[in-house]
Amino acid sequence: MNISPASVPLKKRSYRLGARADGIRLTRERILDAVGEALTTRWYDELTFAELAREAGVSGPTLTNHFGDKRGLLAAYARERLSEKISGLRYSVVPGDIPGAILVLVDDYERSGDMIIRVLALEHRFPDLTEVLAVGRAGHREWVAYIFEPYLPRRGHRREDAITRLVVCTDVYAWQLLRRDLGHSRTATRNHLLATVDAVVASLKENTA
Repeated sequence: MNISPASVPLKKRSYRLGARADGIRLTRERILDAVGEALTTRWYDELTFAELAREAGVSGPTLTNHFGDKRGLLAAYARERLSEKISGLRYSVVPGDIPGAILVLVDDYERSGDMIIRVLALEHRFPDLTEVLAVGRAGHREWVAYIFEPYLPRRGHRREDAITRLVVCTDVYAWQLLRRDLGHSRTATRNHLLATVDAVVASLKENTA
């Protein structure tokens, strides 16, 4: 069998490109891991590129090459880690399963609620956070519409008003009030949120009866 001499270098090059791509991906994952660890205990405005690079074990230029600036880094973390994780958890519940929805919602907030609250607290001081947080708010509203679809009016302002009320009941601030400000247990927090949501759903049923 004849083998073209040019075919061997191409295979080696393909291997090198594959290894390089894997290295880039692993570096990116390591950086996002460091961001997640940092945001768990620290404020966004406290984080610097130099610290994050050191904690990720990469150079400052590498961080810049991957994400551009701190806003790009946060946007990537929100998109590639928080959004994927939240979607995977929340959309495991079928529409209409209110107890199941509140269960996964509280599980979600127990993992990421404090981090989100810290970022929200800085939004008005750092306008570059607004776009990232807007994506999160839109995602939460979409999930609410998905979960409560069987109980929502079909269309129009009544539907949007109902979604808004349910968004308020299930917002991270509701979790913070119950869990952190009032000091309720995880179970009590879940029960209070469930009772509040059930009351809104009951009013929707009455209005459509």
